Amino acid sequence: MLEHQVSEHACVASNQCLPDFGARSTWTAGVSEPLPSSRKSRATRGWWLQSIGITGGHFQTCLAVLTVGYDGPLMENLNPKPWTRHHVPANKFGLTGMDHAALAVQDVERAVRFYREALGAEVYYATGFGERGRVAHVFMHVGTVLLQVGYPNDGKTFADRHSQSHWPHVAFGASAETLDRVSEHLRGLGVPFSGPRSHLNVEAVSIYFKDPDGNKLEVCTWDPYPMDKTELLGPPPEGKGLDWEALNHDWRPVVQQPVAT
Repeated sequence: MLEHQVSEHACVASNQCLPDFGARSTWTAGVSEPLPSSRKSRATRGWWLQSIGITGGHFQTCLAVLTVGYDGPLMENLNPKPWTRHHVPANKFGLTGMDHAALAVQDVERAVRFYREALGAEVYYATGFGERGRVAHVFMHVGTVLLQVGYPNDGKTFADRHSQSHWPHVAFGASAETLDRVSEHLRGLGVPFSGPRSHLNVEAVSIYFKDPDGNKLEVCTWDPYPMDKTELLGPPPEGKGLDWEALNHDWRPVVQQPVAT
């Protein structure tokens, strides 16, 4: 379960604004109460649903958030039909897809080495090295996507290495065989990862890891994959969460020693 930020005061929703789970459903009543500072935001308002009591069991705390100025119904969940991930509809504006993702790094050259060695990246464009008024940044091909790494122009917007949030993260597509191959390759590099992890209601199977700067990464396959080799990503008791801080590392490229002649 993922918690989004809400306003300083959020009311526990009443029966009138909750989905109908039938006659056996019992919702815990509550009153307006302040939220912890970690859940405060000026950008959103919402209802904090403290708990949902169901006959014969008890669900975890969950959250419903409404955007400021919007009083309509919440979006409904949608489970896709099996094996339709790559059935891509045409975009009415003619957009062709994701062109590139950009990540902030402390040491651009080290980051390039990491992505080359860990994910087979190939440098496409590098600029800003030794150029006055510009920050160093590099575009690399990783499969069909361009990945940009660079030193941030404000000098401070780096990934929070202690954050347990799943967002933001960058995910790369792979076949089932490639997922296993990348897992073994990361293990050989000494890069910690979590996976393979399965997901609720979709066929995707993923591994999660970080680059040396703490940027969150994923390699994901939508191919058939043996579920008995995976662990469900989700709330207990059926699933298990993801400890992002445990995936921090300080990978360094191997320095090649000159050969004596």
